[in-house]
Amino acid sequence: MTRSCGCLVREPRVDLSGQRFGRLLVLSRLIDVADGSLNARFECLCDCGTMAVVRSYDLVSHAARSCGCLRKETTRDRASTHGLSHLPEYHIWMDMRARCGRQTNKAYANYGGRGIRVSPEWNESFECFLRDVGRRPGPEYSLDRIDVNGNYSPGNVRWATKQTQANNTRANRRLTAFGRTKTLSEWARQYSIPVAALGYRINRRGMSLEAALVLLSSECDTAR
Repeated sequence: MTRSCGCLVREPRVDLSGQRFGRLLVLSRLIDVADGSLNARFECLCDCGTMAVVRSYDLVSHAARSCGCLRKETTRDRASTHGLSHLPEYHIWMDMRARCGRQTNKAYANYGGRGIRVSPEWNESFECFLRDVGRRPGPEYSLDRIDVNGNYSPGNVRWATKQTQANNTRANRRLTAFGRTKTLSEWARQYSIPVAALGYRINRRGMSLEAALVLLSSECDTAR
């Protein structure tokens, strides 16, 4: 502690200078008559170019992530999509982001847990998603990925009926082995092996179709 104008001044126990918290870069600490390190003030430079003085507690607790510009941008973004939030496409967009990015979502294991992601532009903006995908043709249509192992991104997403999606599942993906092309389910039936096991060896373990067929066929023969 030091004395200033007859007052005891307690300096922070930890110097946050040079550290970044969100958009804020801490430049230096200020000698503050506030008691305790959590009340110490730090001079920060925001990414937008604005200087701000922020309490240590607000920095380390992530209560402050910018000079205030982030809150303004978030409010503006919410206002810009407010007029579209009643659209069915908006709720479909929200569901798409949840199953790819939220581990608590019941469908996460088949999407985000499998490495399926939403393109950054779509993830941040419903308007960009709607611009690229367009309005849903009718209530019987839902969002479908053309490449079922690809991401939700421009060029790989379309509106499709349940019948179209059923023909585009991972089990119905057409794969070539031994000079012939069949769906995954057809290969599994021909070799009398579980389609789920075949898909797991290819999609999760990175095996070629030919190697997976030979190995699983051998394992099934041994089990019989």
